Amino acid sequence: MHPVDLTRYRCPMAFVQAKLAMKRLGPGEPLTLIVSDPGILRDLPPYARRCGFRVNTEARPGATAVILSPQP
Repeated sequence: MHPVDLTRYRCPMAFVQAKLAMKRLGPGEPLTLIVSDPGILRDLPPYARRCGFRVNTEARPGATAVILSPQP
């Protein structure tokens, strides 16, 4: 799946859009979300971990990439 750009959204809509993107994943498929709202960086990682993903973040100019990888 291509990176999903959520920079135009603010929480709670950024979180809702992230959840929808997670639901569209195929089995074992990773997901990269590009976000700019600080609220999603607080809320999404714990939720994604509960859903069985490893979470990594990568700073980018004006945004952050949140990389979700399924745990084996």
